[in-house]
Amino acid sequence: MKDRTTTSDALKRRLRFAPLLLVATAGLGFTLLRGATSEPSPVQTEAELPANPVDSAVATEPATTREDAPQAGTAAVEASTEDERCREMVVGIWEQEMYGKRYLTVREDGSAEMIVKPDAVWSLAFGEKVTIEIRWKVEDGKALFSLTGGMPSRQVDMVVQMWGRDWVQKIMALSKEKMLLLGEDGSTEYAWTRVETVD
Repeated sequence: MKDRTTTSDALKRRLRFAPLLLVATAGLGFTLLRGATSEPSPVQTEAELPANPVDSAVATEPATTREDAPQAGTAAVEASTEDERCREMVVGIWEQEMYGKRYLTVREDGSAEMIVKPDAVWSLAFGEKVTIEIRWKVEDGKALFSLTGGMPSRQVDMVVQMWGRDWVQKIMALSKEKMLLLGEDGSTEYAWTRVETVD
């Protein structure tokens, strides 16, 4: 009887300390998960704490020197300079052979005039001559044309119906003698040659 009591008392004592052992084990597991070392973590004083999270993030990032900084504006400046060069060079009189003769007179003030002399087939619909008034500009390496009017009005209306009022063409090449533009479809090329006068 005495042995049973002793065994029972020992069992009760072990069960009494079991919750404490469980808490200690859980605490050890949590510490291992955090990767803590045997040394206590240093406590920052109020003076050592960053003023705000932005200051903290900046402090941890390496300083960037002027040489390392990206030259974001360089490409924009180069594109702007190229556009300006194209604006100057495009001014003048250009001739093209496409479904007949076309003459494009580009003026410095942003206006332009295209005279179209259709060939035999196209002349049946458009007559012997169509004059189209245009506004133009150069942006991001592209020539932008907007039809503003022309004569005869019926033929000009037909041009708008067939090709639209606005045309955007990429400048593929531009020199004193030649101008090559690429249509919005990405395949149609418009080759122009500079001339002195309209025939």
